[in-house]
Amino acid sequence: MTQYRHRTPQFESIVEHAMFIFTLFLCCFWEIVHRILQTISPVYKDLSSDVILITGAGNGIGRLMCLEFAKFCPNIVAVDKNEKSLVETSELVHKETGVQIKVYLIQAFLPSMLNKMSENPISNNVPVKFRHPRGHIVCISSIAGLIPLAGGADYCASKAAAILLSESVELELLRLGVDNEVHVTRVLPFLLNTDMFRGVTPKHPLLFPIVDAGYCASRIVQSVRLNERVVYVTARYRILPILKMLFPTKMIHCLYEYANTGAYVDQLKLYRKKIDGANR
Repeated sequence: MTQYRHRTPQFESIVEHAMFIFTLFLCCFWEIVHRILQTISPVYKDLSSDVILITGAGNGIGRLMCLEFAKFCPNIVAVDKNEKSLVETSELVHKETGVQIKVYLIQAFLPSMLNKMSENPISNNVPVKFRHPRGHIVCISSIAGLIPLAGGADYCASKAAAILLSESVELELLRLGVDNEVHVTRVLPFLLNTDMFRGVTPKHPLLFPIVDAGYCASRIVQSVRLNERVVYVTARYRILPILKMLFPTKMIHCLYEYANTGAYVDQLKLYRKKIDGANR
């Protein structure tokens, strides 16, 4: 009679690790296949019956996103702190697309309004959202959230926080089993031809080009329609986090010096100082 040995805890642990590694390779393979299929024959999500809320819609990327989303969805809600800018956005969208968007002036930035804000907006709103799970959260971060920028510590910190916030929300959706119904997209631009970066002149545009804001807005809309997770508006930026992890810090500092990224904030300050002086 053949005798069977009992499986030891060590053996079960090895099997568990092997299955985990196999699952990782399977996920990687599926992601590659999925991207190839989406490139060859993209399947776009229908947005026509959705309601799209865009914050900071009074100018810049927010205004351009209103224009782009209006091509695919008639239900646009634009939010900003500047009433005049909101009206201009509404008129522009109606003129260009024929869509009449809804506009809301928000004044939560005023000290008198801070005590009326919810202390936990995500925790308070997410459970309501999941009663009928469907949606898409778009986080506009920046490459500056992945790499440092001399003189821009506060900006880099806020963008890094936005990335981690969106990644954490994505894990929460996965844990709740609604990650296929509620999607999260992180958008990582850098230098755009908007008022925010006006005055910046890259030393080597090939490394850090100034990207058209209209292209950035259209790329954001495309990412929502394709349910993309991470969008590098400039594809070459994909390599920056990898370089940062693989190469010594001194070498990365040499790259920053070569690109003269430390001058960007100084250029911005100088330009805005000139503008303020001209307006007086």
